[in-house]
Amino acid sequence: MAKVLPNAAPEGDPLAWSSDGVERPESYGKFYSPRSTEDLRFRFMRRLVVSARRWRGYVDQKLRRIDQTQARWETLLCISAHDRPTQSELARLVSVEDPTVARMLNALEKDGDVRRIVASADRRQRLVELTPQGETALVAMQLIIDLLRDSVLQDLTPDELEAGLRILDKVLARLETA
Repeated sequence: MAKVLPNAAPEGDPLAWSSDGVERPESYGKFYSPRSTEDLRFRFMRRLVVSARRWRGYVDQKLRRIDQTQARWETLLCISAHDRPTQSELARLVSVEDPTVARMLNALEKDGDVRRIVASADRRQRLVELTPQGETALVAMQLIIDLLRDSVLQDLTPDELEAGLRILDKVLARLETA
């Protein structure tokens, strides 16, 4: 039986503020009328941001056991999924600024997980690729993250996941053009 927290919305209420009782209507009620379109949009984006932060924290906590982080996983994953991206391409793929990805690549290169190669078409560009050690690290992280993702999303149906993806795709598309 689920623990009912004070101020938590009733179980199964699709318009609930938060399942853990952290965010309650009275917390933000002064900004928007309850259940208005503005309120729903606010809560959706707020929940999206909080979920992403909590997910990152959860993953980082588990990956710390193998001296890794979600940021390292995401960088290695994007390098693996794209054929030798440039640093700028990688920054776009990971959605961070060039200096941030440069610092990450410096650390990954120092640890032996990636190498930078001079591009034959433009010798000023450096292409990034995984080393065998980086591929091994990525696989180890991926196994952990797959288990965590399965645990968090286990009771969502394929239809619910597809609906969520459609919503997030719309949000991302609008952010890309904002």
